[in-house]
Amino acid sequence: MSAARRDRLWPVLSVLVGLLLSVGVLESYARQREADPIDIEIHAAQFVPEDDQAISAEVVGAAHARARTAALRGDIEAAIGLLETELEGAKNAPILLLELGHWRSVHGDHRLALEVLTQARAVAPKDARIAFELGLAHKRAGDAESAERELRAALALNASHSSARVALGDLLRRRDALDEAIQILTPATSSGGNDERARASVALGRALLGAKKRADADRAFEQAILWAPAQPEIRVSIARALLESGGKSEAPRALALVTIAAQLAPDVADVYVALGRAREALDEDSQALEAYERALRIDPADRFARIRTIRLTLARGDYVGARIRSERLVSDAPEVPEHHFLLGLVAARAERAEDSRAAYRAAIDRARGQYPEAFFNLGLLEAKTGRSAEAAAAYETAIAQRPDYLEAHNNLGLLHSALKNWDRAETAFRRALELDPTYSPAWFNLGMGQLGRGQLDAAIDALKQAAKVDPKGKKARLELGVAYAKSGRLDEAIATYQSLLAEEPRYVTAIYDLGLAFEAKGQLDKARDQLERALALDPEHQRSRRKLVSISLALGQFEVARGHAAEALEREPGHRSSRLLLAKALASLGRDAECRAAVEQAGVDRTAPEGAHDFEAALASCSNPSPTSPTKDSK
Repeated sequence: MSAARRDRLWPVLSVLVGLLLSVGVLESYARQREADPIDIEIHAAQFVPEDDQAISAEVVGAAHARARTAALRGDIEAAIGLLETELEGAKNAPILLLELGHWRSVHGDHRLALEVLTQARAVAPKDARIAFELGLAHKRAGDAESAERELRAALALNASHSSARVALGDLLRRRDALDEAIQILTPATSSGGNDERARASVALGRALLGAKKRADADRAFEQAILWAPAQPEIRVSIARALLESGGKSEAPRALALVTIAAQLAPDVADVYVALGRAREALDEDSQALEAYERALRIDPADRFARIRTIRLTLARGDYVGARIRSERLVSDAPEVPEHHFLLGLVAARAERAEDSRAAYRAAIDRARGQYPEAFFNLGLLEAKTGRSAEAAAAYETAIAQRPDYLEAHNNLGLLHSALKNWDRAETAFRRALELDPTYSPAWFNLGMGQLGRGQLDAAIDALKQAAKVDPKGKKARLELGVAYAKSGRLDEAIATYQSLLAEEPRYVTAIYDLGLAFEAKGQLDKARDQLERALALDPEHQRSRRKLVSISLALGQFEVARGHAAEALEREPGHRSSRLLLAKALASLGRDAECRAAVEQAGVDRTAPEGAHDFEAALASCSNPSPTSPTKDSK
């Protein structure tokens, strides 16, 4: 369920006394007020948002009462129309302006909402409720600075306005003003009703988590549950806070909280959305998908659940299912840019380039040209399909719209590297590093480009930085070992590989490279041991098997060499290098006829000068083997 959908009900749910007095049809609803979740006709049960605050029990007229009923049913457009009708006969009634501004804001009409609420303030400048609603409207419009100003004004007018404290504390937490957030939120946990105290305690716990005060946060969360033990949204809110702060490490606790919430409210979509998030954090994607699908059975319009379902379906490789879901999402809300973006992502994964390109373009159009993530993904698509100029243009547009877009700078560098535009590539990588010196991919790709161009000292420096900023990144350490080996610094190469293997003992490529380093040092026994270790872990690692042929020949183990070569050919019958290695092993055993047959079957192109030379050299080896000279086998 989207935040907007949850926001629809708060004024209506908070004025039950007024509804009881003015609308008899809601008597049964009022009697059930304390039993959340709230079932509203054909709509799914929904939570009262954390920014709930009673407006007034006052009802101006019949149209006003009907507007509240329409809002209760989820018909926001009808509620807006009825409020406007009531305003025609009750000009500038603050309560009408307040509710009209709220619903326009929830409906996404931010400009009109702010106009109406500003008009309400002019009529009732000392009304804290209006300042509070202005703060929420600015927050929904994405203007955090104005939202904070208005929420502070609400508290200045009414220091006991609990929801204003919670909303302001949340804004302060989001901009990392944690000490002030804690100061603002603490009084709200000891005033108002139990539900208000519970919500304030959750908000305080979030701020304390951000301030790394885990024990205090735990106490705040425990107190929230004590204040409202039967309110499922309290447990769901705590679970979300834990997942946001600790990810996988907090997922088991979050899952336990949401499981209880599901028992309390088995027909609330939000509970199953939270359950899906907890399952995802635990890498339990199948169970997460089940949770999101259950949420959608309760509330088919829940946008977050629909998007996560598409992404999980896509991750499973179910491109047809993901396409059906994403097309339905676009059909239901074609004005939302992200829906087209998802459709483009699904098409790209299914290798439908034209469909993907069209969807990304549609996303950009819906966003009025301002969608850097869509331009970035378009760049990925164009690069993959060989349209380099278009890819570069897409990446550059993404960067122009979001100058700190590290991935776009990095991928632009990769594109120029592939085109051998080394200077442009290096400029792109270094620009990313200016923005974030700890961005490991840019250090790694810069180093790899320098390594490929033979700039070994520079490559070593860059790869060392990549490994430093990402100590768990094994690829950078592996290539650092390669750079050391290529520069003749074999002891440092060996030490690098051994350090890596101490942490990743099954990293076959590192074992193979360690074997090559030992071979380069002339330590053939150690080289052989490492190559055999690699094959024990991965019998399909053919480079290790072919290198073992050369090492065995150099050690005078001719039959062992022949055995490795024969197995290499058995696993890859058409591999020319393996057949030529077999020929050398046979020659070393004095089996010249078999050696010549192996050379003939190797498929050397004798029409080219180099091929003819290789063929003649291979044939000559059948009569003049040199087993003590290890052959060079490329990585």
